[in-house]
This record gives sequence, C-alpha cells and structure tokens, in this order.
Amino acid sequence: MRVRWIIALYPWLELWSLIELGVAKGLLTVVLWVVLTFTVGGVLIRRAGANSLARLQLARLEGQLSQQFLGDDMALAVAGLLLVIPGLVSDVFAGVILIGPLRRGVLTLLVSRLARREDRAANDSEKVIIDGEFEEVPSKSLGKDPRNTP
Repeated sequence: MRVRWIIALYPWLELWSLIELGVAKGLLTVVLWVVLTFTVGGVLIRRAGANSLARLQLARLEGQLSQQFLGDDMALAVAGLLLVIPGLVSDVFAGVILIGPLRRGVLTLLVSRLARREDRAANDSEKVIIDGEFEEVPSKSLGKDPRNTP
C-alpha cells in the first residue's frame, strides 16, 4: 500500500522541488538545471550503451563475461535515466548511483533485505510435498512410444 502512495506522490514531489528551486534561485536557474541534467543524462545513457556493446564484443572474443562491468554500465544507464527526469529528487538518486561506494552500499542493503524477506516467506509458507511413483524403463524401449506397443 505504501508503494502506491509513493508512486502517486512522486511526480508532485519532483514538481514541488523544481518550484522551490525556482523560488529560491529564479526561473533561469531551473531551466538551466533541467537542460543540464537532461543533457548529462543523455550522455550517460549513450556512454553506458556504447560501453556495454564494447564489453559484450570483447567478452565474446575472450569467451567470458564479467557481471561487474555490465552492472556498472547498467548503473550508468539508470543514473542517466534518472537525470533525464526533471526534478531534484531523481537527481539525488542519480547522484547516489553514480558514486561507487554509495551504490555498492545501497545494493548490499537491498540484497540483504530481499534475502531476509525471502527467508521469512519461506518459513511462513507451507512446504509442498509431491508424492508419486516411478517405473524404470529398459534401455531397449527408449526410442519407442509405449502407447503404440501392444
């Protein structure tokens, strides 16, 4: 239920942050801020895409793929997307993503919370046991359809 409220209030919070910036610094500052963050976000998205393609081609040649590098490229793309959204709240989140140690700390926190939630859900739910029988099939009849044999 809380997530719905956050999603409903988020655009208004972004708008309010821009209005407050305009009141404090002026309309020109707001317009420059939005144009600057939009441009930087677009550059980050392009760079992340180019880096991902280059790393994928290199991984294809070497035969191994590094998840950390692709994760960093995805983080750049998400930060770029947040910067393209006008407003100061999304810009703060983009800043957290762009700073490596903060990104890793937030990621560790989220993963541990999700693991605890999964553990709680596994302990609370009933375990399902499927009971059944099996019959070993001789190796001679593996290629034949048992329904067609008399």
